[in-house]
Amino acid sequence: MKKIYIKKHPHNANKWIYDGYASAWQHCGFDVAFFDSYEDIQENNYYLMTTDWTITNDNSLNVIKKSIKTFLFVQPTKYEMPWASHPNFICTLQQNYIDEINTMSNVHKWTFVDFERCDYYTAWNKIYKYPLAFDNLAYNNFQKDTKYNFDVCYVGGRAHNGFDEKYKIMLKTFSAFMNTKLKCGFFIEKNLSHEQEKNIIFNSKICLNVHDANQLKLNLDTNERTFKSLGINGALVCSNNGQLNRLFPDVNTGSTPEEIANLAVELCNNKNLNSIKQNNKDNIIKNHTYVARVKSMMEYI
Repeated sequence: MKKIYIKKHPHNANKWIYDGYASAWQHCGFDVAFFDSYEDIQENNYYLMTTDWTITNDNSLNVIKKSIKTFLFVQPTKYEMPWASHPNFICTLQQNYIDEINTMSNVHKWTFVDFERCDYYTAWNKIYKYPLAFDNLAYNNFQKDTKYNFDVCYVGGRAHNGFDEKYKIMLKTFSAFMNTKLKCGFFIEKNLSHEQEKNIIFNSKICLNVHDANQLKLNLDTNERTFKSLGINGALVCSNNGQLNRLFPDVNTGSTPEEIANLAVELCNNKNLNSIKQNNKDNIIKNHTYVARVKSMMEYI
């Protein structure tokens, strides 16, 4: 069996993303192992999935060199202010390492943003785009439960990215729903169990998604909640976002909190809501799961 090592990310959104990828690689027939340090990998004949910000010395680079194929997530090498002032948004890898990685034929560089629409990755050569996805292996076996019958739901964290911009955006958006008659279930930093999260999203009539400030301005990527909402529930209202609109042109998006709230009212009362939900779920399962992303990556093995 082919073995792939995946860099362990114990916190924030990276945990959910790489847990989703780990399950998908396993589903596709790989033996999956998480690693904390590059020193943990002593064997030969392995694949690797890691990120550019974890490459800090020659040993980590040598582990990549020895792999059959490394799927390397890369950050922008320049970015727009104010985010370019924070390492969460920009590649901190030394230029000589970037130059060497660019020569390696066994490295498959990827990102989830629409990089072809910007010039932020100028130091990297060929990069592939794989948007985020739905983890249908972890989110399944849904059960109807009237306890969670909200009209609109939102489940998420504060998502402090170094600037803590999203919290203010969330509060403004949620406040707009106070003027509707919708039954809202908004859960922020509630440490819900996996089952509770599933039940809330599945049993609510529709889902709400909110983007971060950089996503709203740059329109290069959409968050994982987009895919989770459409995969579990099927109905979504959201803040305007370029990548989301390109991937899912039928999703209702608004530019202001009031517009988003009005769209939610309209969608909740749409007589074709069940059909909308099913079409979106089918699209996600067919095209936008982590298994689908891995199968695309496997074309380059």
